[in-house]
Amino acid sequence: MKEARQPRFPMEVCEKSFELAADHLQMLKYTSPLALSCDDTKLHATFRLYWDSEKKAHFLVGATDGLLHVLNPEVKDAIEEARSGKPPR
Repeated sequence: MKEARQPRFPMEVCEKSFELAADHLQMLKYTSPLALSCDDTKLHATFRLYWDSEKKAHFLVGATDGLLHVLNPEVKDAIEEARSGKPPR
């Protein structure tokens, strides 16, 4: 339950990602070397809709162009656009 109250990591690597990681490591008293990596392999190519509470918006994750801001959470059209490679409206 305590973990659920912690701030979530952003959906992209940014300054806030490093700040949250540093805070978490300080809390654990971790002082050893550390590396940041990203696994871009896709075991199951799929699109998922996520709510970003800081930006108060829905984002479609899984497109090759990165996050897609979705104004209407009924995302059928956005998913089809992402699959076809069309630029977002």
